[in-house]
This record gives sequence, C-alpha cells and structure tokens, in this order.
Amino acid sequence: KVVSKLKSQVVQNLIIEELLLHWGKSQNILLSDEKIDQKIKEQIQSYPDEQAFRRVYSELKLQTSLLRRHTQVSWVKENLIKQFTADIKISSKEVKQYYEQHRSEFHRPAQIKLQQIVVKSELESQKIHQALKKGSPFGKLANDYSLGAESSNGGIVGWVEKGTLPVFDKAFNLPVNKISNPRKSPYGYHIFKVLDKKRAKKLSLNDVKEQISKELIAEKAEEKYKTWLEKQIQLV
Repeated sequence: KVVSKLKSQVVQNLIIEELLLHWGKSQNILLSDEKIDQKIKEQIQSYPDEQAFRRVYSELKLQTSLLRRHTQVSWVKENLIKQFTADIKISSKEVKQYYEQHRSEFHRPAQIKLQQIVVKSELESQKIHQALKKGSPFGKLANDYSLGAESSNGGIVGWVEKGTLPVFDKAFNLPVNKISNPRKSPYGYHIFKVLDKKRAKKLSLNDVKEQISKELIAEKAEEKYKTWLEKQIQLV
C-alpha cells in the first residue's frame, strides 16, 4: 500500500509539473538555459558553499537534469501565483480580525546588535582579546582574523533575536559596548561586542499590519492556485 501510494504521488507530481510547464510555455515565460544556470547559481549562493548545495541535492537524489526541471517549474509556479496575487485586495477589517485571532503570536523577542570575532583556537582568541583590551579596533581585528562570514563587515552580525544560537544567547547579558571573554562553541572561539539592545515587546496592530496583509494575500493566492490546478487536472 505504501509503495502504491508513493507511485500515485509521483505520477500526480509529474502531471502537475507538466501542467505548469504547459502554462509557462503558453505565456512565453519559460526560462532559457542561461537563465536556469543563473537561478541555480543563486541557489548555490544561499548555501555555505557549493559542496553543501550539491550534498543536499544529492541526498534528495536530484540529478542535474531534474534540478534544472525543478528550477523551471518553480519559476513558472512563482509567476502564476504572482498573477493570482495581483487581483487580491485585503481589507483593514480582515487584517484587524486576523490580528485579534492571533494576538499571542505577535511579539518581538529581545534583540541585540552583535559584533563578533570567531577564531579556531583558544590561544588565538586570548591573544586577540588582549589586543582588544589594549585598545585595538574591534572591526579591524575582525577583518584581519575572524572566520565569520561577516568578517568583511568588521564582524558586525547585525540584530540577533534571543534563541537564534546558544552561543549568541550568552551575549545578551553583556552591557552595550563591553567586550566579552572568549566563548567556545561548535564553530570556534567567539569574542562578542554588543552595539545596541532592544527589549522584548508586544507588537501592536500598526507594527504588523503589513506583515499580516502579506500573509493573507499569500494564503488567498495559494487557494486560487489550488483551484486552478484542480480545474486543469479535470481537463486532462
């Protein structure tokens, strides 16, 4: 039964993909081979490196041809949903009603604006910490020595919510503009500087009305897409 269900799902997915590709062709919006290559490069850039990207797609058993097809199908679906989205209007009454029904979800955790230096060894972190205590600029040392992706920006990570990473949570008790002692994590040894802080707060309707509107538009567009898909399948 499980195998039969899986086969049925695979066939259904193939039908949906073909319907989307047919629509994309009729609208003359299919990506060229060069554009597909560019889209795949953009996907790779969202991963730590190309090896990580290839590993994920290898685990999903996506061969290059299937990856290219998947990219094309995703592009067509994205454009189709954009068409549905264009006609959707959300009233202020709908937004307010959604806010009232989900009020408990709208809160912003405590945040800190974080700057860090990450190095591999404890010895190196101690040397850098001593240099900071003697007045060496944090940003320059981050530029020169940090392994973090943000090193080219002087080690500025930006605003971080509590709960993002256990090692970051340790910096929440640090006073603004004070430098931490080296802290060990699975990524290495971190030295933190907190540049600014925001307390946790409940978000008002005004704070989140644009976010709610986007969520409601996305929900309605997805409903329109499902209705469109059902009609197309019936025509097959």
